[in-house]
Amino acid sequence: MILGVALPHENITWFAKTVTDKPVTPNELKVPTKGKPVNNKTLRETINSALKDWGDYAQSALKAFLL
Repeated sequence: MILGVALPHENITWFAKTVTDKPVTPNELKVPTKGKPVNNKTLRETINSALKDWGDYAQSALKAFLL
């Protein structure tokens, strides 16, 4: 179990404050029936087209979306 993540070059650090054990029902694990499957290349193209008007902020937002 990973309880902390540090990205020093991005000056980002996350650590868990609490851990809660919660049972997962089979309904929560169902494969989505709507939408279409995409690969990483298609996902990146879709996000880039959505962020094309964001200017310099787009690159940092893209990194956050892809984490």
